[in-house]
Amino acid sequence: MGRARAAGYRLAIAEGGTFTDVVVGDADGKLTGGKGLTDREQPYRGFEIGLEDAAQTLGVNPAELLAPVGRVLHSL
Repeated sequence: MGRARAAGYRLAIAEGGTFTDVVVGDADGKLTGGKGLTDREQPYRGFEIGLEDAAQTLGVNPAELLAPVGRVLHSL
């Protein structure tokens, strides 16, 4: 397990009219972005797709990015 995984990740989510952007920051400050189509009927879906996109770029399972997260707040 690398330092970034041991220390956890930070997530930022921006839901837009067309895309939902997810930015993942690791312990070293490296930022990785992911993008998913915004779904107004299922707001979580855009985040889920963006998270999967970022996780694929990082070479990790999406669950690893969320493992230490205790709460996710979403507001429109």
